[in-house]
Amino acid sequence: MRTIFVISGPTNAGKSTIVDRLLKDNLDLTRVITSTSRPPRVNEKEGVDYHFFSREEFENKINNNEFFEWAQVYNDYKGILKTSLYDDIPHDKNILITLDIQGYMNIKRNIDKNIYNIVGIFILPPSMEELEHRMKLRGANMHDAEIRLKIAKEEMNDRFLYDYNVINDDLETCIKEVKQIIQNNNKI
Repeated sequence: MRTIFVISGPTNAGKSTIVDRLLKDNLDLTRVITSTSRPPRVNEKEGVDYHFFSREEFENKINNNEFFEWAQVYNDYKGILKTSLYDDIPHDKNILITLDIQGYMNIKRNIDKNIYNIVGIFILPPSMEELEHRMKLRGANMHDAEIRLKIAKEEMNDRFLYDYNVINDDLETCIKEVKQIIQNNNKI
């Protein structure tokens, strides 16, 4: 049985940095490339960071039932193509996915539990003040930051839906904790 490790958390909690390190440290994990309708940010690459689609292309894929799961997040669509989950992943690897809470709940509800074990890991910032500080460091405008902070508070209320909660106060300690969770739940 393969395990799907889902990493979630509010914006700027450090999810992408943690996932990049986990993949670099080769824990028999492979990452599912998720899809989005937003344009690429600087340094993001098609097929590496996301599959980028226009809003119209994304909606056509929804209508053609091409997504395993999808949701509207902020003003953009995000989702996992069925091909990304079923065809693009080696069968001897566990799966690592970064998802929001809607995506995590969709995976838990829809995945074949005879084939996949699901482990949810929620990454928390040490405080809301630190989260706001991280947003400012990334250059978020004030209106955007206020909206994202409000959503972050709501998301953190749902952290108890996950199997594990890890505070990202110190990146190295956080990564060690997540690695231990993965090693303890490795079913391959």
